[in-house]
Amino acid sequence: MLEVYPEALAQLNSDAFNHVLTTVDFGLHQQDVDIIMICMRALKALAFHITTKRQKLATWTYSTDIVSTAADALFPLILCEPNLYQGLGNELVEKQGNSNFRTRLANALQVMTTSNQLSSSLDRLNYQRFRKNLNNFLIEKFVGF
Repeated sequence: MLEVYPEALAQLNSDAFNHVLTTVDFGLHQQDVDIIMICMRALKALAFHITTKRQKLATWTYSTDIVSTAADALFPLILCEPNLYQGLGNELVEKQGNSNFRTRLANALQVMTTSNQLSSSLDRLNYQRFRKNLNNFLIEKFVGF
């Protein structure tokens, strides 16, 4: 099942998922070499599937047109609700399990709204600066992290 349908395992509820993994673990502790080999192939398939999914996430691509449009909408929203932006950013940072990642994400969010001589004026130059900052944030978030 794991060799043919590894994505199905990811869709199982937690009880069913734990049952499958417990079964594989049980098989790995048996004396029969064939059973151990089957369990190892199942783990290989699962690990391959997870690695492939992570690589696809790391190579996520996006349209610069979409980023520009999103930046043009996001920039005035951040300016009119800075406390809300800060709160949402803090919530996102706190949800991260890795402390190194938390620090990097917090810094990236801060840099997005302060770097490149960005000011609180909604003029053409600041929109351009914020587009660049958002694009840099996305590159850092999905490539550098």
